[in-house]
Amino acid sequence: MQPLVWIAVGILAGAFLSAVLSRFGSLRPSRHVGADPKTAAQEVEATLKKIGKWERAAVDRLIQRGAPRDPAAAFDEQMTFGQRVADRVALFGGSWTCLAALQAPVIMMSQNRQNMKDRVMASHDYEVNLRAEMEIQTLHARFDDLRQRDWAELVVMQQRQIELLECIVRDMAARGGQPG
Repeated sequence: MQPLVWIAVGILAGAFLSAVLSRFGSLRPSRHVGADPKTAAQEVEATLKKIGKWERAAVDRLIQRGAPRDPAAAFDEQMTFGQRVADRVALFGGSWTCLAALQAPVIMMSQNRQNMKDRVMASHDYEVNLRAEMEIQTLHARFDDLRQRDWAELVVMQQRQIELLECIVRDMAARGGQPG
């Protein structure tokens, strides 16, 4: 991987961990300033053990930086031949009232699988939202850093202007108030 990609992964992972850890309220960055790295690492590991399985899975995926997999395709790959046939029968014959008694169990099985698929999609959506929140927090931090840097530059420029104005005033006073 390119060095910039590793830097970006590190920034995103740090922001994500910060978001997750701040959500659980057990880690405050000020406690670790100047702290022993081993102690800080142990506290981060202890906090990671407290987070839920969805957040942990998102952290693991973020660290691995693999492309997010389509949950619908993954779910469809796991279906057996019988389940696919049941879904086709339910799709094709779902409205035939004369066969409703025979099709009801097949339709119910298909609906149960659809519910399972919906749960997989919901967990995927949650992970995507978690990643988006992390990236938004990273952007906010970057904007804050840029704003802080710009303010510092403005203060330096203003100080320079004040010094120049004071120099002009001294020169005019030395000449007796006459412009140069």
